[in-house]
Amino acid sequence: MKGLKLGIGDTIEVFKALLKSHRPATYFYVLRDMEHLQEWFPEVYGLINVPQNHKYHPEGDVFTHTMLVLNQAAWLKDTAEYPFFFMVAALCPDFGKAVTTEIDTEGNIHSVGHEKAGVPLVREFIPRVFNEKRLYTYVANMTEHHMKPSRYLNGHSKASKFNHMFYDSVCPHDLMLLFVADNNGRDATEDIAPLYHELQMRYKTFLGVKEQPYVTGDDLRELGYKPSERFGQILEFAHRQRMNGESKERTLQMIKGQFPLKRPCIGGDTLEAERNSNPAESCTLNTIPERNASEGGITLSYSI
Repeated sequence: MKGLKLGIGDTIEVFKALLKSHRPATYFYVLRDMEHLQEWFPEVYGLINVPQNHKYHPEGDVFTHTMLVLNQAAWLKDTAEYPFFFMVAALCPDFGKAVTTEIDTEGNIHSVGHEKAGVPLVREFIPRVFNEKRLYTYVANMTEHHMKPSRYLNGHSKASKFNHMFYDSVCPHDLMLLFVADNNGRDATEDIAPLYHELQMRYKTFLGVKEQPYVTGDDLRELGYKPSERFGQILEFAHRQRMNGESKERTLQMIKGQFPLKRPCIGGDTLEAERNSNPAESCTLNTIPERNASEGGITLSYSI
């Protein structure tokens, strides 16, 4: 069935309309039947006939699962922090399965690393359709982390795992909603309410950790560190220890060990002292990759 021609403006308007629909997947089924899905949404088209483990996805291929997730997300969007972004994110999390899915010699289906593999596909998809940088940042982050809630809950992971997950998420609240949509987007009868409740409790624990005293730039200056590129590295290290549940006092002690203060060496040069080195020993430059020390996260939580 052919004959439909869409402009990029029409595509954007259709996506906006999805926010008002409880069955947005219908649009993609129509595009598929009219043979225009590959033309406008090749990343979505690429999910057709990609197999999944029947034990976890009795509904069928990745395309079918994605459409079910999209419809589930439509029922949750009104409680999302960013409804429009959330709906787009619900379309994208399994893009990576199209390039990672394999069937082993025993017939088992695997899509190892599909979360990270999907990020480059999101990078191509968002600018082409929306040209919105904030949307790309949000969707790429949601795509990369969407498996973690289920993985950590089913694996009974430690609190620090959840803390790091929420810390790394661009919007923890919407990540939890995507977990609900993803799990309900299956032909399964599992009641995920207990898991979602536990996830909310983990989030409250994370918020409690964030409220505890933490290392600041002023603390580093009091220790004798001078503002430099290392500040970002040290503060990122401190944030990570904070997510691990370490106290401010303990973190400061760790900083002094991991990031020793500069000291003058013979000849007047100043290099980094090697950890736990003897002052009589030669100095060693300790290079640590620079990392983003910004702290993201949304602090709002809803019950379903």
